[in-house]
Amino acid sequence: SYDGMNAVIDNIKKGQTMDFYLELASDNYLMDSVANLSLSFVEANGFGMDTIALSFQTRAFKAPNLKLSDFAISDNDGRPIISTGELIDITIRFRNYGEGPANDVGIRLTAGDDVFIVGASDNSLTAELGPIKPGQVKDYQFQAFCNNEAKSFSLDYSIRDNSSNPYSAARDLGPSINKEAKGIKQLIFEEESLAVNADDNFTNELLDGIPEARDTNDNAILVIIGNKNYRGNMPPVEYALNDAYTIQEYFKAYLGVKPGNIILKEDATLSDMKVLFGDKNDPDGRLKDLVKPGITDLYVYYSGHGAPDLNSSKGYLMPTDANPSRLSLTAFAMDDLIENLAYLETRQSTLIVDACFSGGVSTGDYLVKNASSLGLKVKSVSNEIPNNIAVMTASADDQVASWYSDKKHGLFTYFLLKGMSGDANLDGDSKITLEELNLYISDVDNGVPYKARELYSREQTPRFIGNNSFSISIQNK
Repeated sequence: SYDGMNAVIDNIKKGQTMDFYLELASDNYLMDSVANLSLSFVEANGFGMDTIALSFQTRAFKAPNLKLSDFAISDNDGRPIISTGELIDITIRFRNYGEGPANDVGIRLTAGDDVFIVGASDNSLTAELGPIKPGQVKDYQFQAFCNNEAKSFSLDYSIRDNSSNPYSAARDLGPSINKEAKGIKQLIFEEESLAVNADDNFTNELLDGIPEARDTNDNAILVIIGNKNYRGNMPPVEYALNDAYTIQEYFKAYLGVKPGNIILKEDATLSDMKVLFGDKNDPDGRLKDLVKPGITDLYVYYSGHGAPDLNSSKGYLMPTDANPSRLSLTAFAMDDLIENLAYLETRQSTLIVDACFSGGVSTGDYLVKNASSLGLKVKSVSNEIPNNIAVMTASADDQVASWYSDKKHGLFTYFLLKGMSGDANLDGDSKITLEELNLYISDVDNGVPYKARELYSREQTPRFIGNNSFSISIQNK
């Protein structure tokens, strides 16, 4: 018997062996200790056996500790800001900070006055998240909006760690109207980055020690396109997303771009790009609505595949749904993009492209059949562009834009970011100009050309075309 519990084993024949299973359970007050168990056996005819004493180690109950670790928002343009009357995508992230697993996690969301949760009953929504192991995070995404009468974006959340436990007291989620928050893409990227770093102990040195923005440029707009995952048989651009999100942080820190003025598109399709920039026949894209003529400083950054059109010899930026054999129909010509930027009549526009137009990729393959032909002459950008536009490209038109695998960035982007952080401040005057960036990045002894030769034994010469008043104010290093 154990603690007054009795069990019948039944008959055991001569020479027979019988297994008996005794299920033990503990409550949440069990401590790290030693448990003692005595087993006494009684036989009906008095042929019992001596009591058996068993001892075994016990471990204290490890409780989960669930907390809201972060949240992110995104409007229809991918911006991390809430506007009245606009549908908002919201991602909330929970982390188990405890030592034990939470087995049946549930959440309850409740909206306040003039705020509405899509799909909610009586403006309250419950959801099951399943188990969350110690140290693990789990995201939940939903949509909400507020009307024009809303004075605040009131959203409360409650959480439980087991289906048999009650929900916690309601707490305010924290989003505010017309105030920048973290973007959803950034939140997702951070989780992926953590997983990558855990696997190979990689640390993105470029994100260490980024300063807070000293000045904010309310009239600056940044568009970032990071195309990593392509459809069909096209290879991925391994570090496009790392490039994109690091660019975002640098332009906020060093050029003062407000988070609410940043549009970041991950794995953009042709439709996504046309919505932003317009197209050859209609340049009135989303940027036309956002740009203030003569006032806005516009920055456009692209990391992804580029390719040449074999018929026209034009260079194209490749959306993730592009067909390399039908570039004129499924990709975005560099010339058209520059014309549409000029149409916006910004104070100045800077286009930065970490892609190549030779048809090759960093691995040595070719996206476009016959693109390796020696007779192919591509001209991605005209030498004559408007005075207020500057264009930076990772390589000459007949060269490949290389990766810097050790740093998990495009080679050109890595040197661009290093230059922006102060390494390109060649004259020590606390201001980095476009000319200084060019000299630093294109340095044949220490810049991209040297590193491409060292890593790949090939030529890569970045191109800087046009000029404007692009400059970065920094503290002396």
